[in-house]
Amino acid sequence: MSTSTHWHSTISAPSFILSHLSHSLRSRPNANLTLLFNISKNSTSPYLFYSAIIPTTKHPLIEPVAAQRNPSFPSFSYRCSRISQSIHGLIFLGLSGASPHRPHARICNPTTRRSIDLPVPPPFSGRFGTCWYSFSFGFDPARNQHKVLLTVVFLPSAGYEMVVEYWIFTLIGGGDWRPISYPIIGYYSANMGTYSNASVGTYINGSIYWWASPGREYQVRRTHVLEFDVGSEEFRLVELPDEAQCREEEECSLVEIDGHLGILDCRELKYGGNDIKIWVLEGNSNWVKRSIMFPLPDWGDIQDPPRLWYKGSIYTGEMMFAPSVPTANGMYCVFFYDITVNLLRRFDVQGLPECSGPYQKIYIVDHVETLLSLPRVH
Repeated sequence: MSTSTHWHSTISAPSFILSHLSHSLRSRPNANLTLLFNISKNSTSPYLFYSAIIPTTKHPLIEPVAAQRNPSFPSFSYRCSRISQSIHGLIFLGLSGASPHRPHARICNPTTRRSIDLPVPPPFSGRFGTCWYSFSFGFDPARNQHKVLLTVVFLPSAGYEMVVEYWIFTLIGGGDWRPISYPIIGYYSANMGTYSNASVGTYINGSIYWWASPGREYQVRRTHVLEFDVGSEEFRLVELPDEAQCREEEECSLVEIDGHLGILDCRELKYGGNDIKIWVLEGNSNWVKRSIMFPLPDWGDIQDPPRLWYKGSIYTGEMMFAPSVPTANGMYCVFFYDITVNLLRRFDVQGLPECSGPYQKIYIVDHVETLLSLPRVH
């Protein structure tokens, strides 16, 4: 056996891949943030992928971090409009939108620079009316399986009930899309038919969570969260405390707090305050409330600082906050917030493309290196 063949056999072995992933999760000398940018809203505008290596120091960096164009993601022949959390180093990209366009999905491994396109889902039930769809990415820890959930919402003309369909694809051994039952009447995962990334959901320890929306109304008070157990492929509704009920998802976010689902209420930040509230779900229905005085961001010499938005979390447990677009001087300021010590640290990222216009989107994904292979799909 040649040296190259032996080496390929070694790094392809499941035991080596698992050991490499475990080591990456344990040590992680850097937080690798993959930044995505959409230059315009039209159907021909692609996403541009950039990466920036952020050291784990608990102190702000004096010098900006340089972002580099990331060649790990093959270009789409269609516009990607959603990105998932990174699960074990795999990143899910999906084209979500409305009929008559068919949904497309891709899973990428930036470490190995490999990607696969999932099979196009079969024709839906053929009901009349507008059809909205969106993808979500999750993991079943009991069976060690990654799965993709497709949500399809039919919005018929006035006077008819809205219909929801769910389809599941198992990355290894699944073969094809399977329809699954949805027994919950009157609620569905919110943000369908919008440009919010919240339609992807928030994955936490074997479950995916969304805001639950009653009927076809978007601007209504969110009274429940919808949970999907990736292993059992079952849904359940989780009722929210009265104080945690939000009307707009841009003011309240579903977050992970120490492995639990949390509701992050940032409504005060919108009006210049710094009082944020967090509700953490402990058990099936017990919500624990915490009130925190959010540290005032240090904007340095930036005049008229923009509003901060919640962008997700990183492996340290810190939350990410950032503006919707880079500041006027071309810098993109990312703030990491450590809730345990109430510390807010800032990093400046430079080298990103210019963003302008009302439809710009910047998604930030915390990434870990992995050698996980992607299966062939048909």
